[in-house]
Amino acid sequence: MKRILLLVCFLMVGTASAGVMLEPYVGYVLGGNENEVAGTSQHDVDYSSPMLGARLGYRALGLMAGFEYNMLSTSWEDQVAPIAADVDYKHSNMGIYVGYNFPIMLRVWGTYYFSSKAEVDSGSSAGDEYTGNGKVIGVGFTGLPFLSINLEYRTFTYDEYEDISAGTTSSLSGVSEVSGKEIAIGISIPFELPL
Repeated sequence: MKRILLLVCFLMVGTASAGVMLEPYVGYVLGGNENEVAGTSQHDVDYSSPMLGARLGYRALGLMAGFEYNMLSTSWEDQVAPIAADVDYKHSNMGIYVGYNFPIMLRVWGTYYFSSKAEVDSGSSAGDEYTGNGKVIGVGFTGLPFLSINLEYRTFTYDEYEDISAGTTSSLSGVSEVSGKEIAIGISIPFELPL
């Protein structure tokens, strides 16, 4: 019984610190997008890219919450003929996250991207932009000094398309929405400034 009480006290003291957290990170993303017309796949896109981002938030009693931003450049490789072609995109995602730091070298978090953008970066459609939102579930291993090794599952839904040359914005609904799924692996350096 004494050992259990000592363990509980140790865990509480270990997670009782509070402070502002800044966490820059780098990673690598493997992903794909798909949209359909009348139930038939119109685009089936694969891509991979390095990613750069940061989280800024607050941590107390193991809980963490704040804002997140990241960006990456990809080349969407369309797998469906006759459209088969590569188009370069710049992605940016901004959102809010919440998570928990376990005292056993593990942490988990979820992020909601309220602003996800994929801007065409090449060809005649350069400047056109898909916008939408996304969700992330992540887990990090914090057993190394000053580093966290992270794995994330990310999903996106782009429900608006802006055609710069035509000056029009189209809402994409139902099967015309572009949906994406990604796996990201990376490392981060969580800095904490105690309060």
